[in-house]
Amino acid sequence: MPEGDSVHKVARALGPRLVGQTLERVELRRSACEDLIGARVAAVEAWGKHLLIELGAAGGLRVHLGMKGTWHRYPPGARWKLPVWEASLVLGTAAEVVVCFRAKEVERVSGRARFSRALESLGPDLLALARGAAPGEEATARERAVSRAVSRALGTRPGRPLCDLLLDQTLAAGLGNVYKSELLWLFRLHPLTPRSALAPETLRALYLEGSRLLEQNLGPAPRTTRGLEPGAPPRRRGEPRYYVYERAGTPCARCDARVVRASLGDPPRGTYWCPSCQPEPGG
Repeated sequence: MPEGDSVHKVARALGPRLVGQTLERVELRRSACEDLIGARVAAVEAWGKHLLIELGAAGGLRVHLGMKGTWHRYPPGARWKLPVWEASLVLGTAAEVVVCFRAKEVERVSGRARFSRALESLGPDLLALARGAAPGEEATARERAVSRAVSRALGTRPGRPLCDLLLDQTLAAGLGNVYKSELLWLFRLHPLTPRSALAPETLRALYLEGSRLLEQNLGPAPRTTRGLEPGAPPRRRGEPRYYVYERAGTPCARCDARVVRASLGDPPRGTYWCPSCQPEPGG
């Protein structure tokens, strides 16, 4: 499933191509939306893992890619690389056709897309600063988002494990399974550590680092977490991009113990950690 940085990169790529353009073709789950023909795209934004396409008075569209969703762009009349029946959303302008395939959710919204029902329950976007914070205000935007996330997290069940807490999009939007495992390794925390075992300052540090790592991965290079933390040596050519994610059975970069993987949480998700420097609580 795409992390928040992936969706923000999609928004940055599609925004310049769609904003200000008039839609000549709109299809939602292979059904034509004739009433949206002629609508002008007002904005393309991301909120956590959701992409928002605002159409002014015509409302908007919300897309959640899920596990298999992907965006393609084609010249008008070009053959698509994936079957037509896998298209979740088709947006055509005079210049090109933008197609979202295999999305988990695509929703039409009456009114501004950011106020759709699905977004009302979301926590603050840890990449809110990527949506156009004024120069010099990025730190303020991050602090504000993190403060709200910590406040929400402290209101959850004390025994809730961190592997669930970090993935809860109602607390903070944007973190996914990759960042969950990597953040817990960086902070030497076992995935099943209960929320109550952490001081508010540690929760705040987790979310701050998550926000910073998301921001660091907004560029064109493949996502990486290795070597991005303050004071760490830069990742050398050929080194893995991650410390523990998808590295089960390999030596821990910190202590040489073997990284392990298990399905943890509710619902269970593949989770990676070092059993030596991330000992289980009470173990």
